Amino acid sequence: MVRLDARETPFTSNMVRLDARETPFTSNMVRLDARETPFTSNMVRLDARKTSIHFKHGRLDARETPFSISEMKIVKPS
Repeated sequence: MVRLDARETPFTSNMVRLDARETPFTSNMVRLDARETPFTSNMVRLDARKTSIHFKHGRLDARETPFSISEMKIVKPS
């Protein structure tokens, strides 16, 4: 499981801010809730209750991987 904390990870204005205290992570999915995650105007607003985000890369490390919208694929939950 990947643990991310926005306090320890630099994010630019076009990246998603994540906090492991509020968001469960698996190696191939990040669950986001718009109520807990700030988004800029050029980002898609996401709610974990409705949307799953799968990354192209299997394992992600916040210290090494930037989280830009171009790296995400939005899929509807089955």
